[in-house]
Amino acid sequence: MDRWGRRATLILCTVPFTASWIILAFASHHAVILTARAMAGFASGLTIAPTQVLVGEISEPRIRGILTGTNFLSHSIGILLVYILGAFMEWNVVSGISAVLPLLSFVAFVLLPESPVWLVRHNKIEEAEKALRWLRGGGIQAKRELQQLVSRYRPEKVEGLMKNGGELTTKSISSCCQDLSKPHNLKPVIIVSLFYLIQVISGTYLVIFYAVDIITQAGKSEGLGLDRFLAAVLTGAARVFFAIVMCFLLMCMGRRPLLILAGLLQTLSAFSAGTFLYLKNRINITDYEFPACKPVIIASILVYVASNTCGYFSMPGIAMGELLPAKIRGSVGGYILAGTYLGFFVTTKIFPWLCDLLEVHGVFGLFGVTTAVGTFIMYLFLPESNGKSLLQIENYFWQPNFFWVGRKMVLSRRETKSEDYEMQVRR
Repeated sequence: MDRWGRRATLILCTVPFTASWIILAFASHHAVILTARAMAGFASGLTIAPTQVLVGEISEPRIRGILTGTNFLSHSIGILLVYILGAFMEWNVVSGISAVLPLLSFVAFVLLPESPVWLVRHNKIEEAEKALRWLRGGGIQAKRELQQLVSRYRPEKVEGLMKNGGELTTKSISSCCQDLSKPHNLKPVIIVSLFYLIQVISGTYLVIFYAVDIITQAGKSEGLGLDRFLAAVLTGAARVFFAIVMCFLLMCMGRRPLLILAGLLQTLSAFSAGTFLYLKNRINITDYEFPACKPVIIASILVYVASNTCGYFSMPGIAMGELLPAKIRGSVGGYILAGTYLGFFVTTKIFPWLCDLLEVHGVFGLFGVTTAVGTFIMYLFLPESNGKSLLQIENYFWQPNFFWVGRKMVLSRRETKSEDYEMQVRR
């Protein structure tokens, strides 16, 4: 993503994606199925970071929220589509249909310009100007934005040339570690890493992966009165609906209040679902004794899915595209997502054992605890990025703050450093 560009990486990932679905559609042996899924996992790892970074870098501040939100809207639509197709079709037929989507993505990526931020950082000023004219429709705004990017990232180039004897070199692991040792880079990395850790342990993707199993266990005594596949489709439809709501909320609300509100609702709904599932499945309260038990359980699970969609399902990706500095956004973003996917793998494998140990009501109680703790951590650390340019967000982390709560702004510090770099450029 840093060496070849965000757009080029996305074009590259469509090849293994398409191949994996085609192989899976015609698979007749277990080893072939695993190979196809491994290819899809490889392609997914290539896709998710550059998608979020590219959208964040090409968007104007006033619409960046809704554009980054559409990424998770499309994710939610994909989940719902697979739930619906899986309820009526065989898995290999669904796989064949899925091969069409990466082909359409390939066409879309070819038509898109490369990230102007990446082009400026790689000294491709003319291409960056063309990209900005394509994105902004030309005019003064494109020129002003280009001047801001050149002014902001020229000091990096000067610093790199001074360190490497006048030669531009590709970023290595050692140079990446040196960059992370600087507080203005380390602070956003810690915040984004914590954000993804909370996403992993709060059950965000476990509810997606095991929707049918959770609903089956939730209604194992008298049932919830819903077909388990229909219930999975309903949770997917709720996720799509609230992903649409989230896109509009991102335009009129800050990131912080939306996340905190969603986190509180997710916590309460998880505790509610856990409590009433315990009453239903362990104490064996009947519908005659408590007629509202089933509706409360169904409503709690749907509220959990809805609040999770507006919160920990989408916000970590938005934070990655907005908070990480451009200098390390590609490389460090990739490392963070690699750790996140490893966390998904571990939690997905231990989830069946966890359900046997705690039962489904205990699992929802655990989700409630982790979400509550995570929301409090984000309340302390997460900065507000709504309506701010990526340059303004980077400048915030140059301030002597780590907690957003009780922060103090020293506006002249980063500006003075930029002026010193500008003097170096002139010399």
